[in-house]
Amino acid sequence: MSTFLVSAGHNDRPKSECGLTNPFACLTDYVENLFNTSVRPLVSLVKYLLIEGARTDSFYNAWLFTMGFSAFTSTIFIAITIIKLVTFSNNIIERENAKNTFKKLVIILVLLPLTYYFYTSLLSINSNLTDLFFNSVSTSFFEIKLRGVMSSIINLATYLFYLIILIITIMLLSIRYFFLSVGVVFLPIGLIFFNFDFLKQYGSLILNFLMTNMFISVFCAITLKIFNILSKVYIFDEYQILMSTAGFLMIDLLLIFAISFTLIKSSFKIFSTR
Repeated sequence: MSTFLVSAGHNDRPKSECGLTNPFACLTDYVENLFNTSVRPLVSLVKYLLIEGARTDSFYNAWLFTMGFSAFTSTIFIAITIIKLVTFSNNIIERENAKNTFKKLVIILVLLPLTYYFYTSLLSINSNLTDLFFNSVSTSFFEIKLRGVMSSIINLATYLFYLIILIITIMLLSIRYFFLSVGVVFLPIGLIFFNFDFLKQYGSLILNFLMTNMFISVFCAITLKIFNILSKVYIFDEYQILMSTAGFLMIDLLLIFAISFTLIKSSFKIFSTR
């Protein structure tokens, strides 16, 4: 049983060398390189979209405007709260409510200028974690291999589907990348909403979406690593492209499910509080 599930070294075992005495190996190498030429740039783009931090600097001015407007609004609310403290000085309940609101507003006012740097720091942590798992996946995992006759036929037949799945993955990751970049603008809004009871569910929706959209890339990289390990199991050794396709398909489902679940769950909370 243990020899049947050996995982080390099967994908990287030596193959027949191309030469005059082995023209079939030359043909196999040529076909592999031909098909992998189309795969490599797509995989590189997937890697970039997963690992590289979003371009938050493109939205810095938008964040600055949102932060400034939020700070201005908070300042107005602080002034109103101070008036309430003076006006309802004899009403214990109203005074305590005003004190709590005042504390929240002061905390928000202090945190607002830090949201950009906090967001970019989280992006950096996420990028490093994703890079750690993604780079542990062997490069050969993403490439088509032609070994046995039967496995070569199956791999070639799956090739087109593999390309389609890769393109769909790139589309989903591109959408994620855009929302990841623009997310820095919505972080101050989510922070303000979350600290007011009547807007808390909306703030929770924004913050949950931003964090899920950010750290989902780590789980995508882990998914690829798991399928990479499975591809080294003897029974899957010659069907590398099937495991690669399954890995990227799982990433697509993970992206769709995680984001949809977060949005639907938060939406239900919003409607249930009405």
